Amino acid sequence: MLRRSGVFGLKFVKHLVFELKANKTLTKQSLINCRQLITHSQSSPAIVTQQVFSQSKSIAMSSEYIYTNDTPVIELDAENAFNGLTADEKLYAHYLSKSSWFGSLVCLFQTSPESPLIFTLFRRIFGAQTIEELQHLAQSVAHFDDNEWRALLVYLSAFLSNMGNYRSFGDSKFTPDLPQNKLEALVINSKAFKDNEKELAFIWQNVKQRLYSLDKHYLSLGFAPECFLSSPDVLISVRVLNA
Repeated sequence: MLRRSGVFGLKFVKHLVFELKANKTLTKQSLINCRQLITHSQSSPAIVTQQVFSQSKSIAMSSEYIYTNDTPVIELDAENAFNGLTADEKLYAHYLSKSSWFGSLVCLFQTSPESPLIFTLFRRIFGAQTIEELQHLAQSVAHFDDNEWRALLVYLSAFLSNMGNYRSFGDSKFTPDLPQNKLEALVINSKAFKDNEKELAFIWQNVKQRLYSLDKHYLSLGFAPECFLSSPDVLISVRVLNA
């Protein structure tokens, strides 16, 4: 599945390095730098897991359907390895990264019908205002407290990390850890909503129930009748993302 994009990407890079080596188009040092990137990618999940669990016992996985506010964001540093590449190799890595980002959008459709809607909604909202402006709006108009504002940022970080609203490991759903009425107030008072009310209202009306729903059919990805994702919703998602 393309949804397991990390594994897919790692296998692809390994194959790429093998082919480049066979064609003798990379220097020995460049191959070493590429291997460093691969090794770092292989070890990262275990390292991240150890760091996360050592920082706090009440992290994201302690709450089944939310990511808690103490969930850490961990940076994977590849600066030294990248700096060891030639100018052409840096450009190759840059554009490979860009194509991977564009290609990853298919994961939204593979995850759930509402995932493309969630992505489009918040991409529009955060693209129209700065994060400082949105925080002020959330706290002054939608009456967020500090924890609720952080909860929204944590949810969106987790959403982008998993490329959908289901965990990429375990396929269990996660929801925003803040009241639905407050999130709705932020959405409808945002600049993006006011600039394009018809489209944003359409997206919000089609996503708000599934965004928060903990109906037994939506708790995890799977097959009917225990887990059911209806095809009409997928068509709505395609329509919105292509708009």
